Amino acid sequence: MPQRRPVWRPRQVRAAETVLAEIQSPHPTPGVARARPLVDLQDPSGPEKILEDVLARRLTERASAGAEAAAAARQLGSVRYFRNAARARDAYRQAAELEPHDAWSWIFVGRLSVTLGDLPGAEDAFMQAASAARRAQSQRDLMTSDIEMGDVLVAKGDLARASALFRECLAIAERLSRSDEGNAEWQRDLSVSCNKIGDVQVAQGNLAEALKSFREGLAIRERLSRSDEGNAEWQRDLSVSYDRIGDVQVAQGNLAEALKSFREGLAIRERLSRSDEGNAQWQRDLSVSYDRIGDVQVAQGNLAEALKSFREGLAIAERLSRSDEGNAEWQRDLSVSYDRIGDVQVAQGNLAEAQKSFREGLAIRERLSRSDEGNAQWQRDLSVSYDRIGEVQVAQGNLAEALKSFREGLAIAERLSRSDEGNAEWQRDLSVSCNKIGDVQVAQGNLAEALKSFREGLAIRERLSRSDEGNAQWQRDLSVSCNKIGDVQVAQGNLAEALKSFREGLAIRERLSRSDEGNAQWQRDLSVSYDRIGDVQVAQGNLAEALKSFRDGLAIAERLSRSDEGNAQWQRDLSVSCNKIGDVQVAQGNLAEALKSFRDGLAIAERLSRSDEGNAQWQRDLIVSNVKLAEVAAKAQPPQIDLTSSHHRAALAIAVALRDSDRLAPRDSWMVADLERRLSGLI
Repeated sequence: MPQRRPVWRPRQVRAAETVLAEIQSPHPTPGVARARPLVDLQDPSGPEKILEDVLARRLTERASAGAEAAAAARQLGSVRYFRNAARARDAYRQAAELEPHDAWSWIFVGRLSVTLGDLPGAEDAFMQAASAARRAQSQRDLMTSDIEMGDVLVAKGDLARASALFRECLAIAERLSRSDEGNAEWQRDLSVSCNKIGDVQVAQGNLAEALKSFREGLAIRERLSRSDEGNAEWQRDLSVSYDRIGDVQVAQGNLAEALKSFREGLAIRERLSRSDEGNAQWQRDLSVSYDRIGDVQVAQGNLAEALKSFREGLAIAERLSRSDEGNAEWQRDLSVSYDRIGDVQVAQGNLAEAQKSFREGLAIRERLSRSDEGNAQWQRDLSVSYDRIGEVQVAQGNLAEALKSFREGLAIAERLSRSDEGNAEWQRDLSVSCNKIGDVQVAQGNLAEALKSFREGLAIRERLSRSDEGNAQWQRDLSVSCNKIGDVQVAQGNLAEALKSFREGLAIRERLSRSDEGNAQWQRDLSVSYDRIGDVQVAQGNLAEALKSFRDGLAIAERLSRSDEGNAQWQRDLSVSCNKIGDVQVAQGNLAEALKSFRDGLAIAERLSRSDEGNAQWQRDLIVSNVKLAEVAAKAQPPQIDLTSSHHRAALAIAVALRDSDRLAPRDSWMVADLERRLSGLI
C-alpha cells in the first residue's frame, strides 16, 4: 500500500503567510513560538515544505520582494535549525545575500558554520556581520558579532586574541550601560561579556580571576532579577551564572561550595519549569542542573546519589526526545545522559550495564551522524562514544575489541582534523586518540608501538602548546604525554630516560601550580609527578630519594584532603601515598614505620568503602591495603601469623564478594585464587 502523502490545508498556508507577514524585520530564534502554528503533527516536515513554496513564490513574484524573501529565508532557517545544520545555513545564507546589510542573518550563518565545524566559514560570516553592524552604526550588533568571533578564536586555541576581543565587547557594553542605566538589555549584555572573559580565564588556568569575572556577571543578573522577578529570561540567566561559578569551584576542588552553587541554579530552574511545564528550554535546563550536581556527587564518591541525579536528567531528556524525535539537540542530550550513567556504572564495577548504557548513546549518535554527515559536532560525539566503549572493553580485558573501538574514534578524529587544521580542539582530540591506542598497546605488551603512539600524541601537543603558551590545558596535556612516554620507558627498563621524561612533566606542572596555587587539579597533578619519579627511584634502588619524592606527594595530598574532606578522590590519593611510603619503608627494613603507614592507608580506604559499598575501586583498595598489612605481619620477627591470616581473610572476603556480584575486573580475576593459596600456606 503506498504511503499516504500529507495534504496541505488552507489554514496551514495561511499560517505560513501570517508568520512571514510578522517577520519582515525581526530575526527569529530557532524554536521560538512563531514556528508553532506551522507544526503538522502528522509530518514535521510540513512547515519546511510550506516555507520553501512561499519563499520560491515570493522570489518570482516581483523583484522588489527582497525583504519579504529574506524574511522567508530566515524563517526557513529557523525551522531547519535543529534538524539539518547544513540546510539551515543555506537558508540563512540566502537571507544574507538578499539583505547583506542584515547582521543577524550573517550571525546565524556563522553559528551554523561552527556547528558544521567550518571555522573559516564562521570567521568570514562573523566578519560580514560586524561590517553590517558598523554600516548600520549598531554598537549592540557589533558586540554580538565580536562575541561570536571570540568564541571561534577560543575554538582555534587563540586565547590571547579571544580575550582582547571579549574585552572590546565589554568596553562597548560598559559604554552602552552607562549611557542608559535603566536599559536592562544593555545591563544583561554587560553580564554576558563578563562571562565570556571568565571562560577564557578558565581556559588559561586563571581560576581566581575567572571566579571574579563570573561573580561580576552574577551581581548584574541578581540586580536585574530583583528588579523584575517575573522576567523568566533574567531568572534563567541567574541560573547560568551559578553554573559558571560552580564549574570554577569544582576546578578549585571546592566541591561543597560547587554543590551549593549548582543547587542554587537548580532551585531557579525548578521554579521556572513548574511555572510552564510546556517550556522545553526550561525542562532542558533542569536536566543540565541534575547533571552538574551528579558530577559533583561522583567527585565526592557518592555514586548512588550521582546515579539518581543522572537518572533524573535522563528522564527529562527522554520526555523531550519523545515529544519531538526530529529535534537533534534533544536526541544528543539523551546520548549524553547515557554516557554519564555509564560512567557511574563503570565506577561501581558494573561493566555489563555500563557497556549497555554507552551503546544506547552510540546508537543515537550513529543515527544523528547519518542524518547529517556534515555536522562536525555529531561526528565528534560519535568518536567519544567509541572511546567510552573502548574503555569498558579494556576494563573487561577485551583488548583486541578495545583497540578496534579506539581506532574507530581515531579515524573520525583524523577526518575532522584534516578538514580544518586550524581547529585546535580537533587536533587535541587526535592526540587523545593516539594516547588511548597507546594505552591498549601497553596492556598488550607491544611497547614499541605504544611508544610510537604516545610520541605521535606528544608531537601534536607540542605544536599546540607552542602556538599559545598561555593555554594551560595544552601545557597540562604536554605533561600527561611526558608521563605516558615515561611509563613505557620504565616498562622497557630504560629508567634513566623515564626519569628524564617524568622530570619534564614535573617541570611543566610546577610552573602551572605556581601560576595559580588555588587550582586543585594542578596541585594534584604535581603530587602524581612526584609519585612517578619516586617509582623510578625505587626501581633504581635509590630508596632515600624515593621516600623524599613520595613524601612531597603526600604533603600535597594532605593539604588537598584537609581543604575538602568530602572530596573522595583526594582522600583516596592520600591512601595511595601512605602505601607508597610504606613500600619504601619495607624495602628499608623499617617494618614498624611501614606498618603505621599501611594502617593509615587502610583507615582511609575503610572510611571510603563504608561511605559507598557499591564503589568497586574502593573495595579493591581495601584488598590491597589488607594484603600489604598481611605481608608486613609475615615479615615480623617472630612472624605474626594470626595478624597475617586475619588480613588475608579480610582481603579474600572482599574479592569473593566482588567476584560473586560480577564486579571483579577481569584484570583482577587472579586475586581470589592467590589469596586462597596464601591462606592455605599459613595452615
